[in-house]
Amino acid sequence: MMERVSPPIRKFAAIGLLVAVVLAILNFIWEPVAHRIAHVEQEITAKRAMLGHHAALAQAAAEARAAGVQSEALLSRAVSLPGESEAVQLANLQSQLLGIAERESIRLQSSRTIAASQREGLHVIGLQMTLQTDMETLQGLIHRIQSHRPLLVVDALSITPARGVATEREGSERSLQIDLRVLTVVPTGNGGQP
Repeated sequence: MMERVSPPIRKFAAIGLLVAVVLAILNFIWEPVAHRIAHVEQEITAKRAMLGHHAALAQAAAEARAAGVQSEALLSRAVSLPGESEAVQLANLQSQLLGIAERESIRLQSSRTIAASQREGLHVIGLQMTLQTDMETLQGLIHRIQSHRPLLVVDALSITPARGVATEREGSERSLQIDLRVLTVVPTGNGGQP
């Protein structure tokens, strides 16, 4: 039958058959390679997504750490007095209490520091003041002290009559002794030193 086909058609058929065999061989070799390339591209895409997720988590963790540091600083400022030493903290305490008393128009008679102590893992310092005022002004003073930042706590309050006798027309002025202690956030783990 091949003899009946003309030589150009035979050449054309031979070339076609050769091209079909080459394409079949290339398809047999290329298909696994193409499949592997597609699989690797999928893995790369998945790993890029995972890397993006990890980067977002790392960013969120860094932001959380920064927010934690900031909140600790805010808490420290709200609770403890500024100052590098106990003497500086006591001076700050005395200055702040004098300012509060002046805003309430209270005359301060005397003030002295109270020995530092440890309470429930906190280093406590304080100031004892003697002043003269009436009961209503005392209530305003205590409110200002208790709502002050950094945290000031009225630890003890002793009310004694004023020197001299006050008549009803002169008002009910009293001599008040107030023990104030300021809590500073200093753990006792460092040997009790502030």
